Amino acid sequence: MRSRQTILITAGTALAVALAGMYWIGPVALSFYAAKKAPAVASVVPVDLKNKSISLAPGRTLSYFGYDFEVPWTDLEENKIAFYPKDKAEKTKVDLRFRSACD
Repeated sequence: MRSRQTILITAGTALAVALAGMYWIGPVALSFYAAKKAPAVASVVPVDLKNKSISLAPGRTLSYFGYDFEVPWTDLEENKIAFYPKDKAEKTKVDLRFRSACD
């Protein structure tokens, strides 16, 4: 009877250690494995553009949150502009809608 209890305690402890290892050590080990097996696209590096010409087509310059950017469309729907997050006073995102997107 005493040996059966010792075996159960040993098996339970071994199972607990194995589960703890899978829970804490497993993800770390898998992340190292995944880092070594990175996809081929991860080795792509930036290159200079072949065509550096700038379009002369009419566009529009937009300015939100201290950034200016140029878009190639002029059909911005002003009444559908939405700022997010809606529940906070400080907005950090803007949703712009263009009529040409519906075509």
